[in-house]
Amino acid sequence: MGYKVHRIILFGVLVGLLTRCIQVNKIKEADFNPQEGVFIEADIKEQPIFDNHEIMIKAVFLDMNALAGPTLTFYGENLTDRDRLVTLKNCSVNNIMIEPAFEMRLNPMGTMTAEAIFPKQLLLTAGVETFSSISFMLHIAEAADRDKYIDSYHFNMLTSMSGSYEQKHEFTGSLIADTNGVKIMIGRKTDLETTLGNQIYIYIDNSLSEDIVVETKKVCVNGIELEPLFISTVGAGKKCWALLTFRDSEIVEHGIVNISELTISFRVLYIFGVIIDTDDNRFIFDNEENSNTLSKHGTEFQTTAVSLSGA
Repeated sequence: MGYKVHRIILFGVLVGLLTRCIQVNKIKEADFNPQEGVFIEADIKEQPIFDNHEIMIKAVFLDMNALAGPTLTFYGENLTDRDRLVTLKNCSVNNIMIEPAFEMRLNPMGTMTAEAIFPKQLLLTAGVETFSSISFMLHIAEAADRDKYIDSYHFNMLTSMSGSYEQKHEFTGSLIADTNGVKIMIGRKTDLETTLGNQIYIYIDNSLSEDIVVETKKVCVNGIELEPLFISTVGAGKKCWALLTFRDSEIVEHGIVNISELTISFRVLYIFGVIIDTDDNRFIFDNEENSNTLSKHGTEFQTTAVSLSGA
């Protein structure tokens, strides 16, 4: 009798474990909901990032679903008699360049906790479902004299999702350049409401072993030359979803109602100078069928998927 009871208990335990595993798997499959901006959970181990016996910085916590966007919490100590300002440089998530909002001001002989907040909308646009790795440098400057600073080594932090999550890199758009290890594509308008102006996504893939800086060389809208806001630093082997921003003031000044034609070229530089000057590429925007509308301060842009019509 005791033997049968033991078998029944063991069977119940196994069923319970199996049921629990199935439930966990179902939760994992439903974790990522891009419409609601919900990311798959990931965490990190508390770990030191920088310590020169004057300044100590460590990463302590990752919250994938914080209200403002995924946040990485840092703790810092300042053992000097001068204010220090800590920021992040060349930050990437899953090999995609993502610039978080982060600033830590360390008072003399003081400590501080601060959060790096990663932009939720840009992560969703880039197809980031969770963080498997976070790469960055610390820039530590004297608050009173920003020319006096220390840059840390590049730090690559692995999360609990490392090895079990593979980032997909997909971008729908038209090719501008694919040469010398650098690919540039132009895509759709953003879904963001900004105070700067209307924006279009630019995708950059840097397969070189050097960091690059990408700038616009020439931008014309409907035959009118404009100076949009755009500059992007892309780390070695990294990818980037950058934003080309047309300032509303400039658009209104030139009386542009919608974008029907865009001519654009880029300049790609690295530490030794220019490596790519792209040709002028002219794009025609379909303003009638399947169009997306960009509205801001009374200026309306009719845009859709762009088609390359020649240089």
